[in-house]
Amino acid sequence: MKFGGYFAPFPLKRDGKYLEEIETILRRHLDIVMWYQWWGASWSIGWGAKNFQAKWLAEVGDRDVLIKWEPWTPGRRIMQPKFAVNTIADGAHDAYVRRWAQRVRDCGRTICLCPMPEPNGFWFQWSTVIGRHQPADYVAAWCRMYKIFADEGTTNVRWVWGPNAGDMPAENRMEAYYPGGDYVDILGLSVYNWGTARPWSKWRSFADVVQPYYDRIASLGSQPIWITEMSCAPEGGDRVAWIRAMFGYLPQLPRLEALLWFNTKKETDWRITAEPEVMREFWTSL
Repeated sequence: MKFGGYFAPFPLKRDGKYLEEIETILRRHLDIVMWYQWWGASWSIGWGAKNFQAKWLAEVGDRDVLIKWEPWTPGRRIMQPKFAVNTIADGAHDAYVRRWAQRVRDCGRTICLCPMPEPNGFWFQWSTVIGRHQPADYVAAWCRMYKIFADEGTTNVRWVWGPNAGDMPAENRMEAYYPGGDYVDILGLSVYNWGTARPWSKWRSFADVVQPYYDRIASLGSQPIWITEMSCAPEGGDRVAWIRAMFGYLPQLPRLEALLWFNTKKETDWRITAEPEVMREFWTSL
């Protein structure tokens, strides 16, 4: 199984050694390096970073790349009308999308691209819980982007659809956002055990979180399945035992081809590199 993830502060830190340092800590080669890029300008990784950055690929080396491509400007209100799903579906961002398609086409390698991830949550405006649209508008926006890439001859991209392993609220079902097998190359899931890190959360096993959504997403198509983002909170339980049980359970998911860890401090400390005991479990199991 392929292993990788988001290892902050990459790509902010791109000194040619950082990923090698992570691999030394993990005692494993990173098969996939993931990062986020936003359609709006962001000071955190440079104002020009809303555009595809072929120069970053030099730091990645032979590792695969997965980019979470998010139509918003982080750090502002969740609902940002400039980047509303309807504006994408109606063509207001065609020039921007086309520029990405051209730069990806010309970069000389295959890129995995995951637009508008986790639409079945309540924390992004491309969810109908937040935005003033229907799931069909999300699908239309996705298909428009896909067709622009096709029109530009950008065949070196793998389209990754990445809902959350948790419909929030329950009626916001991930299936409603599925663009269809003609527009998706990889089926992805975000898998998190929040433990007691939040008042509404509780400790849940990997199997309890992933299995219902693995079954549901597997029924949508025959594409490979990736866990495109995952972690376990340190609060509320034994993280080492959780990870050990996770590795023991992976054979129950026969179509799963890749696992990407969210290795950063955000809502809590999601990093596996923060605790020696957790790292030892990864050394044993990876």
